Amino acid sequence: MKKILLLLLIPVLTGISSCKKFLETTPQDFISPANYYNTEEQLNFALNGIYDILGQRALYGDALISRMGTEADEGFYAVSTFSGPQVYNHSTSDTYVLNLWQLLYDGINRANVLLENINTPAMTEASRDQIRGQAQFLRAYYYFILVSNWGDVPLILNATSSANNTDIARTPAKEVYTTILKEMQEAEGLVQSASDVGFGGRINKSAVRGMLARVCLYMAGKPVEDISKYQDAIKWSKMIIDENFHALNPSYKDIFINYAKDAYDIKESILEVEFWGNTAGVYREGGRVGINTGITNPNTAAYAYGFIQTTARLFNSYTNNRDLRRDWNIAPYRYQSSGTIMAAWSATQIYERHCAKWRREYEVVTPRSMNDSPENFP
Repeated sequence: MKKILLLLLIPVLTGISSCKKFLETTPQDFISPANYYNTEEQLNFALNGIYDILGQRALYGDALISRMGTEADEGFYAVSTFSGPQVYNHSTSDTYVLNLWQLLYDGINRANVLLENINTPAMTEASRDQIRGQAQFLRAYYYFILVSNWGDVPLILNATSSANNTDIARTPAKEVYTTILKEMQEAEGLVQSASDVGFGGRINKSAVRGMLARVCLYMAGKPVEDISKYQDAIKWSKMIIDENFHALNPSYKDIFINYAKDAYDIKESILEVEFWGNTAGVYREGGRVGINTGITNPNTAAYAYGFIQTTARLFNSYTNNRDLRRDWNIAPYRYQSSGTIMAAWSATQIYERHCAKWRREYEVVTPRSMNDSPENFP
């Protein structure tokens, strides 16, 4: 009997031992910061992860270009909907609002983790500074979007250590803006010039200076109301001008055709959120520039929803009919059912006209996707 009990206990104890070993196995589905950030290549991968936030659907990949009421008094969301930021009727639980908030803090935490590990790998200090400057700027920029939309927000400058740490007090807007200025000013001294970077998809000195000017303009208004920041906005803007590198493209429409053709013009377009491809391959990094914000087109070869239409306020602000920008910004025509035949709007059909800066017929990536565009967002 004892032998039988002993034989029965052996597989039971073996099972307990195996179970214990299984439960103690090191997780394989993520990499601990202690085992990462050990090389310059890994730092650059982490930096790409911070940039990746910009192109997500909740930001410039979709929502922030057409669904968040950003057209203000110059246009309106022309698709029938009863609620949402695009019609100024929403709650804090609205999907677009919630996703934007969460994604911005995701980007901030990614930046926090990288910056806390920036000194780990052996590399040149010049390369380290390049990565540090870009990460600091992006963290500050994500806070700029937060504070300019929500006012007082939690200011978190350390990596999240626990998923339970969610009860964080809001920081006054003035303090958040002050931190943004500090971060961007430090970044300005670390990143490369626009001419050295050579394309619009990476943070450069001109982009930082331009954004510093914008932050200063916001600080001069409510709720901070620091009017001394007007002079600072002039200072940062003048630094871009005095560098004598940037210049306006003499052809207004070519600015937007370049986006469709994936052609960089770093002199005109200082900073861009980059998109790529048409979902035909393994990787998907498309946005909805030209799809949400284009001329409604039913043709699947150049499909566009055309969510945004103009107001008479904007149309009539072009006081001179010879201003070539008007008919490029506001389409004087519509596509008929075939999606290729254009029909002109009448002189009284102003509110029917679409936002038309980004036109999909100029895209060079084919076949064109109905829901993803390769056009960058400036």
